[in-house]
Amino acid sequence: MRSNYWTAIIVFVVVFVGWQLAKPNASVSPAPSQPSSTANPEQPSSAKAPEGKPEPTASENIRVSSPKSGETVASPFIVSGEARVFENQLVVRITNSAGTALIDQPVTARANDVGEFGPFKVNMHYQFKNTKEGFVEVFNHSAKDGSVENLVKIPVKFE
Repeated sequence: MRSNYWTAIIVFVVVFVGWQLAKPNASVSPAPSQPSSTANPEQPSSAKAPEGKPEPTASENIRVSSPKSGETVASPFIVSGEARVFENQLVVRITNSAGTALIDQPVTARANDVGEFGPFKVNMHYQFKNTKEGFVEVFNHSAKDGSVENLVKIPVKFE
């Protein structure tokens, strides 16, 4: 009887600790030079930023350091930043101004441990001549249902 009591307490403690570790860490904040916004899949993040404010380059779990919002890029160009996402798997997508996907490139963040931010970097090559403006999107797919999570959408100009 006594061993069942201790087993129940141990199970409760393990479940409670696991639950606490699974909650997003609110104390981690992006670097001061990078504005933060939480991407909501229900709300398109293609909405324009208020006048005079740059487009968000971060979500709760993905921070993009390059390219910057409004930057002109030429092929090849580097998309880099840091992320803490499920299995460190991200997608970098290039879209035209209408939102049509032109390139999807998987990339892996190199985090030291689960729940930590890890850097990512990928060279993007393109050969489209009619697209002058578009977006660099960085996101991960939900482990639960495959939907897009943590979307960061950066407007760019293509050279």
